[in-house]
Amino acid sequence: MFTPALVSRPLTIRGGSLRCELGRTTASVSLPAVQNNTSSRLSMKSKGTFNVEVVVGENEPADLALRRFRRAVNSAGVIAEAKRRRRFEDHQDILKRKTKELRLKKSKKFIRPPTWEEARGTMEPAPFADLFGEPDDIFSDV
Repeated sequence: MFTPALVSRPLTIRGGSLRCELGRTTASVSLPAVQNNTSSRLSMKSKGTFNVEVVVGENEPADLALRRFRRAVNSAGVIAEAKRRRRFEDHQDILKRKTKELRLKKSKKFIRPPTWEEARGTMEPAPFADLFGEPDDIFSDV
């Protein structure tokens, strides 16, 4: 089990690093580049870096901080990007991946989180609910 401590050098954890300084844990994750000294050019051409920062509280257990770090890395998509970069991706694979990502994005788009009023149960009645929403509605037979 990993327990963060105050250290001066970064600790490496499976492609990411945790650096603890004065109760603050900064985690930066970088993907490995090609081994032929083109890492600087590849890093400049990349669309973005994957920096994940986790602030550890004074009395917070290391397990919770590590869990939050892993959750942040997963939500940033670092693991999926590293798996994708393991092998060469030709044009057809790129198209398949992008259509899959688009399908996933569209499915998440239609899931709407409940509003504050819906979650707390403080919704106002719908318009004309006093006329048409009653159980003893005179027009319910029609």
